[in-house]
Amino acid sequence: MASAKEAAERLPWGLAAGVAGGCAVFGYGLGGLAGVVVGPLVGFFLGHGTIDRARSGGRHRIATAEDQLASIREIRRVATALPEIFSLTEELSGVPDDKPAAYRAT
Repeated sequence: MASAKEAAERLPWGLAAGVAGGCAVFGYGLGGLAGVVVGPLVGFFLGHGTIDRARSGGRHRIATAEDQLASIREIRRVATALPEIFSLTEELSGVPDDKPAAYRAT
């Protein structure tokens, strides 16, 4: 659970900045002055989309970890509430304890 939260907090800001910068350079190369204006604008939205996808993926990982933790807790609660079905000797021998000695494994 903690590792899912840590992973969700690590956002790819470097990647988003690289996408924005790349769009600015591409815009300048493609359209000169107009590209310098439009490139960073496109880069901003692409970078924002990158961060948004990372955040939603992090939220999904946290929700999945919380669901798994709840399932494990429920399984443990049910397992501790049920009495033992077999004694240790029954588990080892495979024969019920109330059978006569002739039926037990030696």
